[in-house]
Amino acid sequence: MIYIWTKPDGTRVRIESSAPIRAALDDLNARLQALGPGKRLAAATLAAAYESQLVEWRQCERASSETALAEVRELITMLAKRLAWWREYATQGEISGELSAAQRAIFADLEESVYPRSWEHAARALNMLDEYRLPPRPDLPAAIRASQICLEEARQAEHVLSELIDDLRVGVPTSETWDGYREAIQTLDEAARRAQA
Repeated sequence: MIYIWTKPDGTRVRIESSAPIRAALDDLNARLQALGPGKRLAAATLAAAYESQLVEWRQCERASSETALAEVRELITMLAKRLAWWREYATQGEISGELSAAQRAIFADLEESVYPRSWEHAARALNMLDEYRLPPRPDLPAAIRASQICLEEARQAEHVLSELIDDLRVGVPTSETWDGYREAIQTLDEAARRAQA
């Protein structure tokens, strides 16, 4: 994610995370706290700059969260298709003829010129992709369980990210919201690692 940040001095720069904005907020806050009595005009100017940077931070965090949400939604779609394919294979095994329902769902967006013409062709193509490759038959039940857990964690992360984005639209999220977000992402990362193992 690239965010165009308007710094406190008015210059605009491209950043990849909200860390520079957080540093600017900390600097503005420290300068505000260091002001002595009788510096009302300076305090008001720094407070206004702080509020402006807080808006920048919220917008940057929201953009980052929206990017993460899009990635989580892509993961959910892939995992659902993978699970359908693996479950179908687990119950039916190899078949000949036309593509199965799970295969058709995976290949639905392909142009007709490259669309697989048979179940076997589709299975070979899917086995060339890490995310759809069939595990060895003895490992298939455990791989299905791991992918199902990952899908459930991805759906939870989607919910938490959506709430975080909503909170960022109206203000600064609570520490509980941030903690829930971090926990959901950590749990999703762990589940994803297990699903790939």
